[in-house]
Amino acid sequence: MTFRHLAVAATVSVATGSTAAAQAVLFEINKTDVEEMASFEPSGLALEYQTRPFGAWGNLSFGAGVRVSGDDGESLWAGAGLYAEAPLGENWVAEATLMPGFYDPGSLDFDLGGDFEIHSSLGMGYRVSETSRVSLAITHLSNAGTADRNPGRNALALRLRHSF
Repeated sequence: MTFRHLAVAATVSVATGSTAAAQAVLFEINKTDVEEMASFEPSGLALEYQTRPFGAWGNLSFGAGVRVSGDDGESLWAGAGLYAEAPLGENWVAEATLMPGFYDPGSLDFDLGGDFEIHSSLGMGYRVSETSRVSLAITHLSNAGTADRNPGRNALALRLRHSF
């Protein structure tokens, strides 16, 4: 992740903090090319803010989120959308996100077919304290067929979520 990526993440965090009362902040390290998992050498980072939930359907709660992510190919993605989570017992939580956004490939190696890309994730988290949770998620970045090419990227992500 370059200085440019960190500057964008800091800008998003300041803007989000001043316009909405964030419920949680998430820091993520991830590994793309999950087919080659001989070692978990991180290839990407992400920073995500989540608002307080604004709706529920049964045990499933919904809220809004803002996310910035980058990887070792200097690509950058920034977007906003929805997150959902559901308790699975006392300390376990299922979590998911769906966030459209803007993608800058940074290099031709990470060209995903267009500037519009949708981030989605599905994960399982474990509450380690009243305010902290660790989770493992599978993420996907794709233009959902809105461009001529749609190679997409998958990643395995380790996430730390802190509520405040």
